[in-house]
Amino acid sequence: TGRPPDTYGVSREWLLKHHVPFDRLVMVDKYGRNHAPEAGVPTLTVDEVCAREFAFAVEDSLHMAACLLAKTALPVALLSRPWNKEWQSLRGDSRLTRYENWAEMAAIVE
Repeated sequence: TGRPPDTYGVSREWLLKHHVPFDRLVMVDKYGRNHAPEAGVPTLTVDEVCAREFAFAVEDSLHMAACLLAKTALPVALLSRPWNKEWQSLRGDSRLTRYENWAEMAAIVE
């Protein structure tokens, strides 16, 4: 997730509360803000994310979705949000799928 490391606990709680399956939760400094590190919280740069092997990416940022599509072979799920309505520039990539909500995405992924 592209949230600051100090939100690790609440982010993990949200995933558990909403029954979103995950193997691990990794924080990503996707905007280069260099947040203060948190003990025991895995935090990666965008380049470190792109160098790792993940099976699937879920994103709500057009910037990060475009970066993942350009730098990796990952399939990317784009969650529909008001700030990413103008996503047409990414439509041509078959690895990108847009979902209206988590439930819609979960039905496809399961």
